Amino acid sequence: MYKPKKQLGQNFLADKNVLNQIVEVANISKKDTVLEIGPGQGSLTYALCQKAGKVVAVEKDQKLFEYLKSKIGDLKNLELVNSDILEFDFDKLAKKYKIVANIPYYLTLFLLRKIFSLNNKPSE
Repeated sequence: MYKPKKQLGQNFLADKNVLNQIVEVANISKKDTVLEIGPGQGSLTYALCQKAGKVVAVEKDQKLFEYLKSKIGDLKNLELVNSDILEFDFDKLAKKYKIVANIPYYLTLFLLRKIFSLNNKPSE
């Protein structure tokens, strides 16, 4: 088990009911590309991979990124990216993609500003 880093605002999703609700509300199909911001320990990532055609999971924490690679890195429709989401190149994503994430509160304002200024904005 990986211990969350408070300085990165990490808070891992553990409640399976909440996890299932997030996936259900996202209305994901095999046609969808999903961007997951801060995949944490991969619980939501794994569930998204079961529904989506492709999941791009962006993790800033190098140690957590390595943990994810060893745990779920072999999923065929998963692309793990070790990067700060605020520096991520959204133009590399499909023209139509969805964002599904359990993001840290400290990041929300900065992330929303970035998303609203993108040329390649998410469909949902």
